[in-house]
Amino acid sequence: MLNQIPTRVCPKCKTEKPLTREFFWKWNRPSSGGFRYRCILCDLKREPVPKGMRRCNGCKAVKWLSLEFFYLDLSDPSGFAYRCKQCFKWHRQDPAIKKALNARYLEKYHADAELKQRMKARQAINRGYRTGKVPKPIFCQFCLTSCRPEAHHHLGYEREHWLDVVWLCKRCHTDIELAINSGRHVALTSNPEAALVADDK
Repeated sequence: MLNQIPTRVCPKCKTEKPLTREFFWKWNRPSSGGFRYRCILCDLKREPVPKGMRRCNGCKAVKWLSLEFFYLDLSDPSGFAYRCKQCFKWHRQDPAIKKALNARYLEKYHADAELKQRMKARQAINRGYRTGKVPKPIFCQFCLTSCRPEAHHHLGYEREHWLDVVWLCKRCHTDIELAINSGRHVALTSNPEAALVADDK
């Protein structure tokens, strides 16, 4: 029996299409399955964003890439967040949106045992970092780029491995997660020369 090709419904044109390079751009994001959510035809219809500007992922408005309109985000190559300040404030202040997002997350959380385990592991590493039990390097231990790294549980999310992590930049973390999800083996080794910093807060 032949394997069926997975499909995806484009959120713009509402059309279901095969999840292949013919219809969707590739995207190094594990949660997206390796492809963009919007189909190629809809993506090509979007107006190009001028240099020095960014299209907000929330309101879709094109604004200058500056502190006047966007918060800093050192995990992004541009140094700025993907959503504008107005959208961030709107999501924080609107109680209806907060309630809806929390309800949707809790429903998913209680229905997914793997997600529960991942969240417990993340909470444990955050507590360890805040209390000083787990040191945090000032750069990625994979590519050695200076950044604010993220914790990658390379040994799994079991309780005995909650504090066993490799610190990676956002790009390396995304690429490695995508490689693991596609079935490829990735050998990770921590850099022994990594400079460590304590939590200032």
